[in-house]
Amino acid sequence: MAQDYLPSQVLNWIDGQQVAAVAGEWFEKLDPTNGQVLCQVARSRAADIEQAVRSAKQAQPAWADTPPVQRGAILHEIVLGMKARQEEIAKIVAAETGKSYSSAYGETGGAIAL
Repeated sequence: MAQDYLPSQVLNWIDGQQVAAVAGEWFEKLDPTNGQVLCQVARSRAADIEQAVRSAKQAQPAWADTPPVQRGAILHEIVLGMKARQEEIAKIVAAETGKSYSSAYGETGGAIAL
């Protein structure tokens, strides 16, 4: 595994927790610039998607009942977290896409600005 800022395994995020794929399968995410393995990624299939959609549908009513000001505050906290980790996120984007770090940093900044 390559960089220290990447986890050795990337799991699904379902129902507020990291979980492996239902089938227990993995694939290697390769660095497109040199072919080295960056990490192992959960190979999600239809069962994983169904589980994620079911969880999202269950969570949606509570989110809809959350007052807009509170939803805005939650989203603002997410933006602050992204700003605090922009360099780390840019390194990951650069590694997984083969983009230059400066391009990935700019792309990350664009996502934060949205």
